[in-house]
Amino acid sequence: MNSKTFRPRSRQLGAAVGAALALALLAGGVTVPAAQAAEAVAPTISQVPRTITSTNWVGGVRQATIIGQNVHSGAAGDPTNPGFLVQVAQTGADGQPVDPASLTVTTAIEAKGTRVPPFGATPAADAVTVSAVEGSPGVRRIDFTPVDYGNANVVVTVTGEGGKTASYTIDYYASKSATPTSRQLLYSSDGSTAIDVGDGYFLLADDESPWIRLYKGDQSGLPTARFHIGYNPNTGILGSEDDFEASAWDNDDSVFWLGSQGNSRKGEVQRGRHTVYETKLTGSGKDAKISTIGSYGGLRDDLIAWDNANGQKYRFQQFSAEGQYPSGADAFNVEGAEFAPDGTTLYLGFRAPLVGGVRGGDALIVPVTNIHELTDPDRPASTRAVFGEPIELKLNGGSIREIRRNASGEYLILSKDGAVIDEDLQHTEITEPAHLWYWDGHPDTQPQQLSDEHDHALPAHVEAGANGSWEAIAEVPDRLEPGSQVRLILDQGHDYGVYRPVGVWTEAQYQGGRTKDVVPDAQRKSRSDVYTLRGALGYQLSVTGLEEPFAEQTPGTVSEPRTATITNVGRKTVPIDALSVQGDYADEFQLDPGSSAGTVLEPGDTTTATVRFAPQRGGTVSYARLHVESSAPLFTTDFSLTGIAAQGTFTAAPAPVIGASNPRVGDTLTADTGEWAPAAQFGYQWLRGSSPIRGATAASYKTVAADEGFTLAVRVTGTRAGYETKTFTSQPTPRIGAKAPARPVQETKSVTSKPSVKVATVTGKKLKVTVAANRGVTKSRLSQRATVKVAGVKGSYRVKLKNGQATVKLGKKAKRLKKGTRVRVTVTVPKLSYQVKKTTAAKVTTTKYTVPKASKKLRVRLR
Repeated sequence: MNSKTFRPRSRQLGAAVGAALALALLAGGVTVPAAQAAEAVAPTISQVPRTITSTNWVGGVRQATIIGQNVHSGAAGDPTNPGFLVQVAQTGADGQPVDPASLTVTTAIEAKGTRVPPFGATPAADAVTVSAVEGSPGVRRIDFTPVDYGNANVVVTVTGEGGKTASYTIDYYASKSATPTSRQLLYSSDGSTAIDVGDGYFLLADDESPWIRLYKGDQSGLPTARFHIGYNPNTGILGSEDDFEASAWDNDDSVFWLGSQGNSRKGEVQRGRHTVYETKLTGSGKDAKISTIGSYGGLRDDLIAWDNANGQKYRFQQFSAEGQYPSGADAFNVEGAEFAPDGTTLYLGFRAPLVGGVRGGDALIVPVTNIHELTDPDRPASTRAVFGEPIELKLNGGSIREIRRNASGEYLILSKDGAVIDEDLQHTEITEPAHLWYWDGHPDTQPQQLSDEHDHALPAHVEAGANGSWEAIAEVPDRLEPGSQVRLILDQGHDYGVYRPVGVWTEAQYQGGRTKDVVPDAQRKSRSDVYTLRGALGYQLSVTGLEEPFAEQTPGTVSEPRTATITNVGRKTVPIDALSVQGDYADEFQLDPGSSAGTVLEPGDTTTATVRFAPQRGGTVSYARLHVESSAPLFTTDFSLTGIAAQGTFTAAPAPVIGASNPRVGDTLTADTGEWAPAAQFGYQWLRGSSPIRGATAASYKTVAADEGFTLAVRVTGTRAGYETKTFTSQPTPRIGAKAPARPVQETKSVTSKPSVKVATVTGKKLKVTVAANRGVTKSRLSQRATVKVAGVKGSYRVKLKNGQATVKLGKKAKRLKKGTRVRVTVTVPKLSYQVKKTTAAKVTTTKYTVPKASKKLRVRLR
């Protein structure tokens, strides 16, 4: 068990008054019978009810209490995990309320059987904390910092006057760790489509609920409000499953919410899903509200009739028939909606079918041109949907899960593989990666796949085996630019592992079913995450003239020029800063950029460059890229270059030459291959007479005794990829002579000997200087001229050493010096260097002797 204590500061007025009264009674000798002594009652602790402001379809407002009041949840690693509020109180011995600030609140973590402890085996000191709530003296906030996903009880105990206590147990669940920017959307496990209402808030529809919920994007927790959509126009039921999968805001005051129009996961035709609602949006941010204007239940039937009338190209009737799953390339399901550039036409983005009903087909958009008329409560009974020309988009086999237009008229498309089936018994779809695409909303242009910090694909989840599907775009920036961020919604309704499975599968609601089936509201959750965009974002170039490979070209020659026409097929101006050829074989293509470099292409503009193929290899295919460098943000484009080279022939291939006039055994011979054109790689085989020498396959060969008396030659084979092989043999050498006599080894040594200097006096004012050296320096070599300096004598004496000795007569210059006088003598001996060479038949040794310069100062007594 892990516990902590929290006691807010308090003057504890009630306790002080009680103590003073007790002392007064004792001093006065008053006796209070034990039966009449007052006691404080036990304190109370309860949860502050969690409610959500709920508005019905006609504007009625109430505070709805969530199911599972003591059940709470968070996520490991989420810095915004929601707290839990409790109310504490006590009546004191005097019958008056105790000051709430004097009440102590503690927490203890209790394990629940074998379930994984969300706060770790040994919880940290701050795993669960208690704090006061400003302005609410009796309210305490309990905050949680889980480190793993699991389940435990958190027991909150209040201790009051007289040491009396009361406790409240929070059933706490932690879900798996996500990214640092992920936020948990409690109460909604199947978030499927969202509308940005400003200030970081968004409205979220859940395909399992008739409620539209308002969330704060950067904060995990329950919704701040919810709005009921009203009676289903097809079933007449309040609260039936509308299967919301798409929504769109006309940027005025109408927001449309669309059911999937498809069958159930069991293939059942359920008309409750075939609906469109129009709601009125008022306010923004945390004050945003919606109310229902009208609805329409015939959109699916209108789509089928339209397709039938146009040749059944998309086979809507077949793919939506009873028994058909709502997912897969040959199914029927609408999951995206957004208004076209004209602001009145509604684009319907289909999850299914893909064009052609096959894997890899294009994604489909069908425009509705009269959507406002369909939901008008006063519309004629004969009103039916009117459709424009369908739009087919190339999303690499993906289909549309959400489509959003920003304030700049740019579109962001969220896609996933459109051919995967995700009915209840097959969960592969929910682990498939999702992708983001840039589009300008015009039918004649194709979207561009964007990159983000995950390199194109959005992860299915941060942990293997977890089930979730990116389904909605909650926030999109005013401009889609590199560095801009979008917030996406992950549908986790089919995740069986949000809370770690432990023990038997029948353990109640801990892991026994999907997230969508969990009863307590605070346990069901979707999540949102923020992604930073990179990539081209609307810049798009195409090229013509390079579609076909350059025809077969002989190596070493240059092809006829090709004109590459580069066209701006995007919706943004593209500056072309430079053109270059890149790739492993870039040097086999010649580029003349002409006037393209420095050109600025407006949408629809073209520029040209000239490319030639100049293969250096033969018999192969060369690949490279025409690289377009642009100063547009993070935008570059490459176009493929392909050339086919014929087998080449060497234009220069000389026979090898061995440069040796009088070779002997032990000599090293080297083959000179000369200059081949183009350059080749060589193989070598040395020959003794006409026979190959085993192992002699290098450019150089050292002759051996077995070669004596023979001629040698070398056979050289030149190869190059794509070229015919050439082989030539050199002229033979003269016969190999006997090995030349060995030369003596030359050896050099260096010896440095430190000299020693001594001075002695001789009768008659004479000084005897002796210089000696060790390490083999002979006395006879010590014949330098030394310098002797005597203090008190002007000038110095120069004396030549003989066998390291010399006698200095001080003479008349020292007449002032008396015998018996001690004088300072300085002797300086210059550096000596000489060499001694010793020669034998095998070796010549040269020893270099060095005796460094030496200087000696000492005092002597004249005699």
